[in-house]
Amino acid sequence: MMAEQQHARFLGASIRTRFLWAGAHAALIAAALTLTACCGGDETVGNCQTSSDCSTGLLCIRNVCTDPSTTDSGVGDGGGDAAPECPDAPLAQMGDLVLNEVLADPPADVDVNMDGTADTNDDEFLEFVNVSSQTVRLSGFELYKNDGAAPETVLKTECLGPGEALVIFGGLESGAAAPAIPGARVEIADGSMQLNNSGATITLTDTEANVVVEVH
Repeated sequence: MMAEQQHARFLGASIRTRFLWAGAHAALIAAALTLTACCGGDETVGNCQTSSDCSTGLLCIRNVCTDPSTTDSGVGDGGGDAAPECPDAPLAQMGDLVLNEVLADPPADVDVNMDGTADTNDDEFLEFVNVSSQTVRLSGFELYKNDGAAPETVLKTECLGPGEALVIFGGLESGAAAPAIPGARVEIADGSMQLNNSGATITLTDTEANVVVEVH
């Protein structure tokens, strides 16, 4: 069963982000299908809530239908310029980030991460968005699933600017480059995240084990 998500809401200075996974989420992302123009042929046009609101081949990034194949962007792990250093930026705190989108059950025939192979584990992704008004540091933050003892991945992306997204894919074929997604940094999880299709608790902690985002 395809996973359907409800976009997290930012609630005042603290976040207790709520996320619903249920129902059929038809083609949340179809990046590997034949790319077609959306809304008059522009590469970054159209409002959306999830990628299923966009035309085939476009992703919903920061609520805009975006063609990931035509625009390069800074990323944390392949696919574009390296993330800029931000030694003076503060560590992200609770309230700075939201878990904006999740693909827990990718279509079996869609190569979401554009590495040349459709894989229902590698093509899973999480998208975090910096909803604060400042650049924040993320390097070394740890991502946990279902209160696990060990993190699913340790973030490699150093900085995330205001309004920028961080997309974390579950894996990537050996030798392939991570896709460049406009307005987002991209990195690959240290190991397969294997997100639960029926629901999960996702926790992001900082370098001092403080919870920054928690989604049930």
